Amino acid sequence: MKRKSTSLSQPSLKSSKFPKLAKSIRKHIRKEKARIRREVLDLKEQEKQIEELYKKTKKKKIISPPIIPVLEEKVGEGEEDKSSSSPFAITREDEEKWGLTGLLHDIDYEKVVNEAKASSPPFAGARVKYDLSQHSLVGAKMLEDLGIDKSICQAVKVHNEAHGIPPKTLLEKALFVTDPLTGLIVAATLVLPSKKIADLTPENVLNRFKEKAFARGANREIIKKSEELLNLKLEEFVKIGLEAMQKIAGELGL
Repeated sequence: MKRKSTSLSQPSLKSSKFPKLAKSIRKHIRKEKARIRREVLDLKEQEKQIEELYKKTKKKKIISPPIIPVLEEKVGEGEEDKSSSSPFAITREDEEKWGLTGLLHDIDYEKVVNEAKASSPPFAGARVKYDLSQHSLVGAKMLEDLGIDKSICQAVKVHNEAHGIPPKTLLEKALFVTDPLTGLIVAATLVLPSKKIADLTPENVLNRFKEKAFARGANREIIKKSEELLNLKLEEFVKIGLEAMQKIAGELGL
């Protein structure tokens, strides 16, 4: 099937920020884009080279959350021949969409946090929980304005459980349950003596999962929905997520 032309690469051309990438990777991307714009005079050639930069970055699997493309392979495994009406009928051409969704899902986070800080400056030394009720709504609108695929925009909008929008497509479901899992895995890594994700085991994560006081922001009820939404038992889901993140530990700074 011939792939339709889309605007999926546009964020890499218009935005200098790549959410949740390791700081060194973001710095490298900004430096390379600045070099291209400085050395290449032709605007079309500039866009071409910047797009290639984005593609090379993505091929290195510098994507967050990294579990999303892996889940796409897992839940779609052996499903290519099923009817397109099946919720699990995923084709290989969806791989780019899933990876891009993982990359862009928190594109508005810094903007929302900064706006919340500006509207309610905390007292010196105080710990304040900022109002992030607009998170993901703002992000979805930003992506819509960039001409990004509507299914990606909707998945981004749905992933914040605060809005109470039930995920419908497989992509929406995957991002919805994966987002809190990555937070739990990072938190479980940072309390290890080594602080290295390579030393973390699925058993470690599952034990932390049971501790209600640990990483409260990682919503356990949503993580547990992996079985209902993705047909993956919690143990298998955690294993997939951890292994996906361990493969790019360097890029994640873990």
